[in-house]
Amino acid sequence: MNVIDLMDYLDCYINLLNAGYYITDSNREDKYFKVIEDAQEAEEPAPLSQDASFEDEQKYIEAKQKYDTA
Repeated sequence: MNVIDLMDYLDCYINLLNAGYYITDSNREDKYFKVIEDAQEAEEPAPLSQDASFEDEQKYIEAKQKYDTA
């Protein structure tokens, strides 16, 4: 195993941990299916219009973060 492969693995592992997916040997299959289902359900939010309100911007930011996490 080279260093680049190890760093790529650690990056993916940390991203999953930050998203709340704790994968162990006992729950591996269930979590893999959960990750796939969550990614399929995520939709990228529509871009904001020029006259968007502050509340619209907040909703967009939350939706975009959820999409990026998925």
